Amino acid sequence: MIVCHCEVVSDRDIRAAVDGSAHTLAQVCRSTGAGTDCGGCVFGVRAVIESYTRQDHVTLHQPLEETDAATQPPRRRVA
Repeated sequence: MIVCHCEVVSDRDIRAAVDGSAHTLAQVCRSTGAGTDCGGCVFGVRAVIESYTRQDHVTLHQPLEETDAATQPPRRRVA
């Protein structure tokens, strides 16, 4: 799914950046180009990162935890 329409960045691009060398939200945005035009997608980018890394809250310069999604137990969503 496209997360950043200005730069046409998908959720796959964001996950690839996290798997690569991007270790913060800011680095993911710089690496993919997401959030660098209008900035309206930054919250969506953050949501993809949080879901993918199974972190509850990611800030702009907070390093992402090293997690292996395959070994993590499934998380329950609270409505």
